[in-house]
Amino acid sequence: EHGASEVVGIDISEISINNCIISAESRNVQNSTRYMIADAEATGFKDSSFDIVTEYGALHHLDLDKAYAEIARILKDDGKAICNEALRHNILIHAYRKLTPSIRTEWEVDHILGRNDINKAKQYFENVEVHLFHIFTLFAVPFRNTKIFNPLLNFLEKIDKFCLKIPLLRWQAWQVIIILSNPKK
Repeated sequence: EHGASEVVGIDISEISINNCIISAESRNVQNSTRYMIADAEATGFKDSSFDIVTEYGALHHLDLDKAYAEIARILKDDGKAICNEALRHNILIHAYRKLTPSIRTEWEVDHILGRNDINKAKQYFENVEVHLFHIFTLFAVPFRNTKIFNPLLNFLEKIDKFCLKIPLLRWQAWQVIIILSNPKK
């Protein structure tokens, strides 16, 4: 939809791949998209195949060394990988994860990414940018279907903007965007 000449999607789940195909058809982008069942730790793609690699909440399901190595291998030298993950450090959010076993497995809870997991990417990439999001904005969630949601969210975003600059507090964020570039090959 944003002009890429080709988009390739992989997942280990056939159901997820079928959902992507249906979504691509509904958005009329099926001619520039291709989806396949593949292992993110060993994709089978040629070296330096991709300008951009993206993932959303998958890294914590993988062996990080294998995943980072594979991303570095398939990414072009001037490419970027953009990863969106949850963080493990916030005590309240982590407690919520542990108290809701019907939403995710215990294994998944124990493998949500932490600072050390992100720093491990430095073994595979020259540049690792970390952008943290959502500390106090989470308090707006219970109000999402009310008239006060947007003003409350705007107010809490301003608090987050300030708090995310404080070194000890910033790692209490709920979400992280990690931008990986200059793969070490």
